[in-house]
Amino acid sequence: MKRWRLIPTSANGQPALAGYLWDEQTEAFMRYCLYVPTLRERRIEEIAAFVTPETFQRFGLPESMPLRTSAPGQGVIVPSHGRPVTPLSSPGGIG
Repeated sequence: MKRWRLIPTSANGQPALAGYLWDEQTEAFMRYCLYVPTLRERRIEEIAAFVTPETFQRFGLPESMPLRTSAPGQGVIVPSHGRPVTPLSSPGGIG
């Protein structure tokens, strides 16, 4: 099972999630994809996925995240929208 971390953010005024995938070699969650859902009548109609390093840079998202995020002051990310957020873990992840 793959382990993920998702960071809530926004892209062009829409809600978005930055996806990080666990990398055994670096022992960190590495950037993978920015997911931007299209909402219609409070439902997700489709999800656009952007898999380029430039996307993460453009939105001020970090390249990687450490394994442990439970220590005080760690695991809190401030994306380009300026509001601190805490990573969400996949069911099999460590958070």
